[in-house]
Amino acid sequence: VIPASVVSVYDGIIGRASKENFTVHASLSDDLDSALLLAAQVDVVIACGGARTTEGADRLSLSLDQEDFLVNLTTKTSTPITIVALAPGTILTPFANDADALLAIFFGGAQTGTAIANILFGDSNPAAKLPVTFPKNVTDTVQPCHESICNYTEDLYVGYRALRNSQVAFPFGHGLSYTQFQYDWSFLPTLID
Repeated sequence: VIPASVVSVYDGIIGRASKENFTVHASLSDDLDSALLLAAQVDVVIACGGARTTEGADRLSLSLDQEDFLVNLTTKTSTPITIVALAPGTILTPFANDADALLAIFFGGAQTGTAIANILFGDSNPAAKLPVTFPKNVTDTVQPCHESICNYTEDLYVGYRALRNSQVAFPFGHGLSYTQFQYDWSFLPTLID
């Protein structure tokens, strides 16, 4: 399904920032020098990366297409940085330890930009949990088969099960939220002897 219109991450942030009278400065490329120059002039950086995918074939890599850019940007700026990963599934996150926050979104649809802006501005709670595991190293994963006939011998040990004895970057079910939980009695129970 191809929607008639799509709200990009940039458009979503611009739309939401205008309600707060925030100024958004943008570098809409993966040119590291211009991104670092801009990062030195702003209060916070939102950097996006994505990965192309298609049905019926394994991805060639678990890296985001902009992985090198994100790694260099996070290590070379002191400005607080949030990475937004538009992920088609499991990804590698070598930039995560140097980022201040990481937001992963999977197939967000036509309103992806609006949804991301709502999370970044605190209007919506990022309450979802990872439906996949993000490995630390690609060598810990089941390698894709590029032949016409593939003999996968992993049985049920794929996905997060394949990583059960490995250190991972983010485990299946990982996720944080803005919510603080507190439990209290709605009324004090009466003790019966």
